[in-house]
Order: sequence, then structure tokens, then C-alpha cells
Amino acid sequence: MTKQKRIVVLGVGNLLKGDDGVGVRVIEALERGGTLPPGVELVDGGTGGPTLMTEFAGADALIIVDAGELGAAPGTVREFALKDVAEASAPRPFSLHDVGVMGLIDLARQAGELPPVVRFVVVQPERFDTGDRLSPAVAAAVDRAAEAVRRAF
Repeated sequence: MTKQKRIVVLGVGNLLKGDDGVGVRVIEALERGGTLPPGVELVDGGTGGPTLMTEFAGADALIIVDAGELGAAPGTVREFALKDVAEASAPRPFSLHDVGVMGLIDLARQAGELPPVVRFVVVQPERFDTGDRLSPAVAAAVDRAAEAVRRAF
């Protein structure tokens, strides 16, 4: 019998800082819209920091959804493998909440808890102001980002 794969989709960000909350909003969209394959766990990571490592420890794959500086138009959605993020960050500024998410990845790697497959779905924010509303461009990108997560399976 083949073991079912455990895939954790982790949406991160602060819902009270405008577009920073897009990762959590994508998790909410995935919860509302359609069936996901067996073994997929949706996690609202909010601003959990290092404690989030417990959410994906032992997983076969991790997909992190977040706002990030892509140098693109607000609402742009891009997908990356972990190796692509490392390569992209060297030649030009690239942020997936540098200390938070990448620090979490480094910590998980050091602890031997980093899943063998790590992917990112990143949405270019427009603003990080106070408030719980996404900008119109980023709000329009939530369903596209959710679809990018679904394609990852």
C-alpha cells in the first residue's frame, strides 16, 4: 500500500496590514472553493513566525503563499521553487518577508524538518498600510493565486 502524501499549504501575512494579508486570504479562498486532493492541509499561518515549523514538520511538500516584492505590477502572481527563490534573491532585491519566511525555511532546514519539496506562490502587493482590506489589484489576484496552488498538485 502506498503512503498518502502530506502536502501543507501555508498562507502567511498580517491581515491588518493591507496587502500583506493576501496569503491568508488565498487559504480562505481555497477553503471555500472546491475539493483538494487527499493529504492536503490548509494552514492560516498569519504572522506565526518560527512556531509555524510545527505545521509542516514531516510533510512531503510545502507550498507557502505570501505577498512579496517581485518588481512587477500589483496583483501579479508568480510561482517559484525554493531553489528559484535563492537564485532570484542574489542578483536583485527579492523579498518574501526576508527574515520571516526565509528565516523559517533556514530554521526548518537546520532542524531537519524542511519538506523535500518547497514551493512559493507570491503575489505582488500594492500597499502595506493599516487596514484589513486588500487593494483592488491584489484582491483580484486571490483566485489566480488559489488556482496556482491547485496546479501545484
